[in-house]
Amino acid sequence: MRNDKNYWFILVIFFFFSSGLPAQERDWESAWEQYNETGRDAFERGNYPAAEKPFAAALKEAEKFGIKDPRLPTSLNNLAELYRMEGRLEESESLHRRALTIRLVMFGESHLIVALTLDNLALLYDAQRDFDAAETLHFRALLIRVAALGAMHPVVATSLNNLGAMYFSQGNYAKAEPLFQRALRITEETQGQKHPAVARGLNNLAMIYQAQRQYESAEALYLRSLEILEETLGASHPSVAAGLTNYASLLRRMKRYSEAAEVEKRAWEIEQKPTQ
Repeated sequence: MRNDKNYWFILVIFFFFSSGLPAQERDWESAWEQYNETGRDAFERGNYPAAEKPFAAALKEAEKFGIKDPRLPTSLNNLAELYRMEGRLEESESLHRRALTIRLVMFGESHLIVALTLDNLALLYDAQRDFDAAETLHFRALLIRVAALGAMHPVVATSLNNLGAMYFSQGNYAKAEPLFQRALRITEETQGQKHPAVARGLNNLAMIYQAQRQYESAEALYLRSLEILEETLGASHPSVAAGLTNYASLLRRMKRYSEAAEVEKRAWEIEQKPTQ
């Protein structure tokens, strides 16, 4: 939840289609779409090295459209999120700040795309352990989303999870737990019981219970989370490896060392498989 392997966020990609544009601009647009889609596909598979080149190329193409074109902040956001996942935090911050500046001018302070940018920048501050700045941005994003979408929308659950994860990383379980519970309830009601987002919510709660030594409750949630991830994403997905790693840490806390070793081996084998 709070490391690069198993912390969750949303990545918004926009697609634009040519309509009466000059030939040169249509070529730029087509190239941007192609690079963007290639980068997105690699990113969603967890193959971050393969995503970097097309995302960087998409940004280069987006610069040609000018500062008032929404494809520019989209490309800035995508590359910034990739850098964040790779731990390149200074590079990520620069891109996110630029995307936020453009989107505030373009859309105003209450737009959902601004909330996305605020949340992504907050996640970066989480990673830098600048929790005061992160908390402010997470709350701003949450308020925008509740006002625009209502309190029971899946994106609101994402905001709640992000805020809860920040509190968890500080050891503030009393604040984190109700946020995770509320987020899980929203996700189950809006996306069903067998959705990757539900698995991530279960994982978050399991980590809370593990930290508070409620080991049996944590184990039940980890196992349910892993079942959903394997069913929906496949047994070799990086998210499954992250879930296995979390579960193994619980087994070690419970002194079930041989079981932990087997689970860690499964996670390691997934991580060693080349990403397609």
